[in-house]
Amino acid sequence: LKFILAMFIGYVGGHIALNYKLTHIQEIRKAAPRYEWQKPPVIIMCYKDFQKGQLYRAIKYWENNGEQIGPVIIDPPKTLCDVKRIAGAITIRKAPESLLKGNAVAIAQRHFKFSEHIHSAVVHFSERSLGLDLVVEHEIGHALGFNHVEIKGNVMHPQWEHMGPKFFPVSS
Repeated sequence: LKFILAMFIGYVGGHIALNYKLTHIQEIRKAAPRYEWQKPPVIIMCYKDFQKGQLYRAIKYWENNGEQIGPVIIDPPKTLCDVKRIAGAITIRKAPESLLKGNAVAIAQRHFKFSEHIHSAVVHFSERSLGLDLVVEHEIGHALGFNHVEIKGNVMHPQWEHMGPKFFPVSS
């Protein structure tokens, strides 16, 4: 009887712990739904004054967190930068002030075309964003498919003052 009771308690305890873990993972997934690229996106730098070091730091950040990113084109021809949306690419552009609302210093826009996969993305940065910590990582995160996460210290937190270097991977 003791053996059966111990087995029952172990099963129930394990079941409760497993349920807690699954519930916690589901809560994180709800906090950060994920969109996907069909293949790793190319990054095209169409903002001449952008600090390349910040871009490479952001790319390394996301690669260290398991993301795949295609080649980076630093000095593309003007004709390429004139294209509004480039299939399979994240395009970095200087933001017109009219695009940014309130205190926003950057904005990422994802585009879809007849699919649940991201077709293209454009990230607009203002001059004010160029020295701010984690802004490039945050916006590239949006372009890669991540949404905001309301957890302080997470790179995808919607408020800059609550962002941090942490990232909690979320699978779709």
